[in-house]
Amino acid sequence: IDTTTVGPEVVEIDAGVFPNPTDGKFTIKSGSVGFTDVTIFDVYGNMMFSERFTGDLEVDASDWAAGVYVVNYGVPVKLGKVFKLVKL
Repeated sequence: IDTTTVGPEVVEIDAGVFPNPTDGKFTIKSGSVGFTDVTIFDVYGNMMFSERFTGDLEVDASDWAAGVYVVNYGVPVKLGKVFKLVKL
């Protein structure tokens, strides 16, 4: 009996926000081949940052207040990922 399975190749893409928590600069790793949109909000809903990028993006939050921020990112026109970022 041949138990070989044929199907689409599954590729894990490493994506995330690091270092987290941060005391200043942090990197967003998109894990996407094309463009990625990122928008960052504070807990009051104020937009702190928004940009379209490819690859990795370094964000300087050194002048932001300490607290929790919501990082929304994904490829344009598709549901993306949401991360919580803690600023020390």
